[in-house]
Parts: sequence; structure tokens; C-alpha cells
Amino acid sequence: MTQNVTSTHSVLCPTNDSGVMLLAEHAGAIIPPEFEGLGIPADVLAAEPNLLHDTGVADVVAQASALTGTPAVLQHISRLVVDTNRLPLAESFIAAAAHGKPIAGNTDVSEAERKRRMERYYWPFHNTVNDALAWRKRNTALIGVHSYTPHIVSNAPDVGVLYWGPQNRLVTLAAEAFKGAGFTVGMNTPYDPSHPQFAGKVSFESRVFADGALYNKGAGHIAAKAGGKGDIRPHVIFEFALPHMQKPAMRQQFGEIVAGIIRTYQAELRQGLHGRNAYAVA
Repeated sequence: MTQNVTSTHSVLCPTNDSGVMLLAEHAGAIIPPEFEGLGIPADVLAAEPNLLHDTGVADVVAQASALTGTPAVLQHISRLVVDTNRLPLAESFIAAAAHGKPIAGNTDVSEAERKRRMERYYWPFHNTVNDALAWRKRNTALIGVHSYTPHIVSNAPDVGVLYWGPQNRLVTLAAEAFKGAGFTVGMNTPYDPSHPQFAGKVSFESRVFADGALYNKGAGHIAAKAGGKGDIRPHVIFEFALPHMQKPAMRQQFGEIVAGIIRTYQAELRQGLHGRNAYAVA
């Protein structure tokens, strides 16, 4: 499997035009040495395995990408340095506290430091996504992959399937695949991305692509998309429950299931079932 690797992120299968792309904004737990660990207390780290990153996501994405040749972009830098899955102006873009305790390295961050982190650790990921989409000749379905801690919601599902608007074909395929494998599935659970309380929190891609927009490369803001490539936005986000993602065998199984979902969707694209509108309602 070919890949491009930088100090901030990796791109798997970068030259493939498969109609699908995997995104893992919280794959990495790296805190660069310049931040000296951000002063995060050891008891806070011990209390929350998902604090620095989404546990297991890198393995699931790598597995699905390797099995299907699907391009994938994975962030290496911890979400506590800068959260690649937040809008730049969101309060949680640089988290000032965790579990009620302040993060010393993120306290009273100046506007200059905020911009520096954005340029160094945030935009490289998003500009890479933009570049990867720009040369592809057809609509590209974006699949976001995350893990979550079950205590944040009652009746926590094994897998959350998140989407915007009408339930599209990829959402339906995903729900069927996970249920068929014996997992409980929550539709727009543990997060409902359309709910106002999650504004700026769920997915930067959702904000950009929901209005048929692309990133303005290198400019640090969103520009209207042109070029007639159609409405490009994420079909779906998968949220895998942390207890499962802590087990290597379960991560492998999830990767295989995601690969199966992608294969089925790609087969339908080849048959022309979706035409230019890759967001057909199921």
C-alpha cells in the first residue's frame, strides 16, 4: 500500500480514485516536544484513554484502506494541540481544560499562538483533503471514522452512524453491515450532527461540504466550490465504542466491515446506480 507521510499527517493510497475517501482527524496522539506535554496531569490522562486521540481509529482506517485501495487521510497530531475536527473559531478548537482540570499549555493561548498552531498543525491536514479531492474526476464520498467513550450517552451503541439530512445509500449500507455482524447501531447516536448543541464540534468536513464547498487552499477559509464536480460532503461518520476499539481483534473486524461497506458502494457506483448524484437517498 502506497502512502505519503508528513510530520503532521499521512495519506494512504494517495493516487487511487475510488469514489470514496476515509478521514481520521483524531487518529494521532502526538504532542510535539515544543509543548512539553501541555502540562496535562497524569491522572487526567489515565482517566480518559480517548483524551489525546480516538483509540483504534488508525488501525481501522488502515485496514479498510489496505483491503479496498481507498484513499485515507490520517492526522498524527493530538486533538489537544489543535482539534482538526473543529471549526477554527470553535471554543474547543484548542481545549483549555479536560475533565474539569485546566490544561496548562492551552491556558490563555494568544491569538498569535492560535494562528501559529493553525498554520503548523491544522491546515496541512485540511489542505491535503482539499488537494486530494480537487483532481478526482467524480463525486467522492467521505467517511469519517472516530471512537467514543460510552459513558457520554445512555444505551450506548456499539457503533454510531452519523449523517446529515435524508438517510443516504452509504448510511443504509453501513447500518445493515454493522447490524448484520451482530453489533448494536445508533443512528445519529452518540451525537446528532444536526443538533445545535454540536455546532462546530462534530466535523469540519460537514461544515465545509454541506453547502457544496471546498477548502480554499492555503488561505485558511472556506470558498465556494466551482467546477461542476457535484455536491461533495461526508456521507457518514462512524463512531465506534471505546471498549471494542481497545481490542486488536475488534479493530480488525471493524476494518473488515468498513471495507465491505466500501466494496458494496463502489460496486453500485460502477453499475451506475447513483449516476452523478452519489448522495442518492436509500
